[in-house]
Amino acid sequence: MLMNLNRRLFLIKQLLVILPTLLILNGPVWGGKEPQRIVNTPVINPDGGIFVRSVKVGISTTTPGAIIRYTLDGNDPTDTSSIYKGPFVLDSSKVVKSKAYKKGFQSSKLASAQFIINHPSVCGNGICEKDETFNSCPRDCKPIPTKGFFYGRVTEKVSDGSEAIRPIKGAKITAESAFILLEGSGTMPEPFHYETTTDEQGYYTLTVMTIRDITMYRVTVEKEGFTSQSKIQGIKGEEKVEINFSIEKFSPPVCGDGVCEPAEAGDICPLLPCRPESCIPCYSCPQDCHPDPVCGDGVCNLGETHDTCPADCKPIVNKGSFHGLVTEKILGGDREIILPITGVKITAEPAFVPTNNKSTILPPPYYETITSDDGYYKLAVDTSDTGILYRITAYKEGYTSESIIQSIKSNEVAEINFTLVKTSPPVCGNGICEPGEEGDRCPLCIMEPCDIPCYICLKDCFR
Repeated sequence: MLMNLNRRLFLIKQLLVILPTLLILNGPVWGGKEPQRIVNTPVINPDGGIFVRSVKVGISTTTPGAIIRYTLDGNDPTDTSSIYKGPFVLDSSKVVKSKAYKKGFQSSKLASAQFIINHPSVCGNGICEKDETFNSCPRDCKPIPTKGFFYGRVTEKVSDGSEAIRPIKGAKITAESAFILLEGSGTMPEPFHYETTTDEQGYYTLTVMTIRDITMYRVTVEKEGFTSQSKIQGIKGEEKVEINFSIEKFSPPVCGDGVCEPAEAGDICPLLPCRPESCIPCYSCPQDCHPDPVCGDGVCNLGETHDTCPADCKPIVNKGSFHGLVTEKILGGDREIILPITGVKITAEPAFVPTNNKSTILPPPYYETITSDDGYYKLAVDTSDTGILYRITAYKEGYTSESIIQSIKSNEVAEINFTLVKTSPPVCGNGICEPGEEGDRCPLCIMEPCDIPCYICLKDCFR
């Protein structure tokens, strides 16, 4: 019995010695398979986020000898996807997905990272970028049209004492952009013009375009044998604005009969308060409605001033003044140096000039001065109690020009400072809209195209 026990112990010891060899050569003695190892999950660096313009992306794994594959199209990578060979640059928003592979190993788990690339807009590069609009960058972006609607009714004004309403069929309704406000040196589009006619009951609907938050339109009704009538109205977006007209019949006027009849006296007068000598004439028959002024008749007629006829006209005392400092910005290393500029030309003109096809265009008031040795200036202008908008411009050869629109009232003193930068002479035709090529004195017009172009070099600045 004891001998059998010792023999059994000997066999167990021998088995323990040869068992590891058997496991290596033949696998587990119970017939199972060895578990397959898994490649470690790749690490994407950085692991996603929001970046400006571009970002460099790297991918790694801690499994030696593993091959990293990745995709940028949103699909999960496979063993045929692009092989990662080194860091790469993303300049647009992408989702990076990656897996690692090694022979004899199970492929890694999926790694994924989202990258959002933002590109700050640059006004003037010829591309209308996401955060740019026609208002903020007219050089690159076209106006986005929206539609508004004028509607209403045209009736006859009866002067027989009755309260009868007589609709007028076939009356012509026109809408023209009254003036277009400019910001800086933006594009001046052609005035918009739309027209329609009234129906049997005198009603009309007129669709118009707006390109800003609000566009001013002059809406006019005309019909032969009736007085015409105009109204200025602002409209924005898809707004619907009601405008009704009541006009009356009239006999054709006779120019030269000494009577200033309705059709001889214009109804489109300037929107700005103005002095008699600077107003645009509102008359189509000067013989009847605007006879030649006679100095000494006790009336300060159109065309007469205190300087030309002190007997009839009082001196104008409605004055305002602009003053300020013009300096040069010099970039010196890590600091800015501000120096006054002498001899800078400062001009002041009304910010918009009304025009009318039926009127004679008179030159608007114009004022100018230059800065002193210490860069200061003072400029007196004519104004009114309600205020006049002026475009104040600082200009000197070799520097950028700058304009600011400012309202000024009687006896008011307004401070306007300018900072100019030296510039090289512009080259027309090089494809770059340089400061000296874009006008800074574009008028804000009424009724018809502006006579003063906004651009000196159309090739570069107006495409």
